[in-house]
Amino acid sequence: MNKTNLILGTLLFLAASCGGNTGNPDGRPSAGQLKEEIAKTDDSLKVYYGQVMDGKRGNVPTSTLDKAIEQHLVFYNYYPKDEFAPEALDKTHQLYLQEK
Repeated sequence: MNKTNLILGTLLFLAASCGGNTGNPDGRPSAGQLKEEIAKTDDSLKVYYGQVMDGKRGNVPTSTLDKAIEQHLVFYNYYPKDEFAPEALDKTHQLYLQEK
């Protein structure tokens, strides 16, 4: 995993997520906002995996995998008691293994 891409992706994700009215007094994006971003990235991953399976693409872009990993980790760290938190942590593990 390219650490520079991961750090840059993290900073971009946090900057995009924190812009605007979050509804949280501490400035964190809401759980709903994070879930929406995760859903968008997961949709992109589904498209890439479909292209890989159809032979149109050699592999899934690591930048998209890095972004998905970071989004799931951010969700888990911000909202560990949310019902989606275990799934987010499990998905982080799955995505990390795919990247290796």
